[in-house]
Amino acid sequence: MNKRTISILLLAALCVSAVACGGEAQNPTTTDSSSDTSAEVVEPDAPKFPSLPDNLDFGGETLNILIREDSGSGSHLWKNEFYVEESTGDVVSDAVYQRNLDVSGFLNLDLNYISIPGDWGNMNSFITTVRSSIQSGESAYDVMASYQYYTPTFAVEGMLKNIADLPYVDWSQPWWPDDLMNSLMVNNRLYFVTGDIALSVFRDSIVTFFNSDLAEDFDLDMYQIVNDGKWTADMANAITKQVYADLNGDGKMELGVDRFGYINYPAGQYLGAFGARTTVIGDDGVPTFNLSDERFISGVEKLWALLFDNEGGVDHTRSSNYAKDNDLDALFMNDQCFFYVNSLSYSDKFRSMRSDFGIIPIFKLNEEQETYYTGPGDSYTVMSVPIDANKDEAAGAYLEAMACLGRNSVREAYFSTALKNKITRDDESFRMLEMITSNVVYTFDKMYSSVIGNVGNIMRVMTDSNTTGWSTYVASNIDAWQAKLDSLLEYFDITE
Repeated sequence: MNKRTISILLLAALCVSAVACGGEAQNPTTTDSSSDTSAEVVEPDAPKFPSLPDNLDFGGETLNILIREDSGSGSHLWKNEFYVEESTGDVVSDAVYQRNLDVSGFLNLDLNYISIPGDWGNMNSFITTVRSSIQSGESAYDVMASYQYYTPTFAVEGMLKNIADLPYVDWSQPWWPDDLMNSLMVNNRLYFVTGDIALSVFRDSIVTFFNSDLAEDFDLDMYQIVNDGKWTADMANAITKQVYADLNGDGKMELGVDRFGYINYPAGQYLGAFGARTTVIGDDGVPTFNLSDERFISGVEKLWALLFDNEGGVDHTRSSNYAKDNDLDALFMNDQCFFYVNSLSYSDKFRSMRSDFGIIPIFKLNEEQETYYTGPGDSYTVMSVPIDANKDEAAGAYLEAMACLGRNSVREAYFSTALKNKITRDDESFRMLEMITSNVVYTFDKMYSSVIGNVGNIMRVMTDSNTTGWSTYVASNIDAWQAKLDSLLEYFDITE
């Protein structure tokens, strides 16, 4: 276990001023301040932490924060998300480093980041480590940053505090997304939260990459198609057919040989992108299943037409010709596929592409749908407080301060510099990113999917198993799902 501490003496020597949260951020290391980060402009002398009292002082108390290590599968999502040992000149890492200095200095808190393996392959060991710590009553961790998909396990085992009532956290602030709060706050109980505090939320936003050189070859203006509201499932299907080519003329679909139109990995994000919700929060504040919406059936049909019935479409489960994600990446990078759907974090990998690429949202269900929604993956970080933690005031102040600067310092550095100046290759892609990140969808079923039968990932489960009958699939599973939901709601003190 590797313990890393930011000392208060170092803070006193190094802490410099940062831009006020709630306003447009200018990170000290950011070289391009012209981009819009959806924050309001404020006066330069505005307070850094407007939602926190100016006289907060925790007397140098140590706050232990459990985080995932950078190494391991998926770590590109949470690399340097919370802890950076020193300033390196990398704009994002330096923004994280400076945020820690500012938060620690303002609160007079000694931030001790404890990192252990926490990627998907280490899920069981991460859960066991936390469970053992809590059962021993050692209060080892005051705050926890963990993998979204498996974090609900801690909640249903009674290992997390209700953080809705933590002091100093202002849930009405913009760095706590409204959609998230409306989905996760049930019966005034909240067991984990995310948003601007976690850079991995943006890195794990699912987007559509397209090959700009191929777009020019086929006279396709993808940005105009999106802006005109015509980027739909049917349009994706049509373009995929147009671009597909049996390059060697053998009449077979061969990955690595032929040119494909659409590669998808994975399929769990489409329901959110279609504006469909498998659970809804009623007027009584209780989540219930909502599985009869015709959008579900229509969505399944359109996805199957694209991913399985269209010879130019490839779902990651479809072919035995590849076994690794890297194979799919290589197809896109080698001009052997036009569209590639994956997390925004892959844009860094695609920097080495010979051809130019662009970024657009996931397509809409149809043109009648007014908004392009973004469904995040489930590998991003959520924040929680273990049930045996005993520093509620410091934990609450820490979460608020970190989210506050995360919105206008770290996020600014990531979008305006790391993405705009280093990765995206045209201004229109950057404007698309503003659209994408402004419409991220958080739903109760998706956030708690791991403990209610994977309901939030129905589309992914169905494509993985090549199951097409929505009504039949729902009918055969609804009783089990309902039992799991009823059990979960007990932890929100909701019983019939």
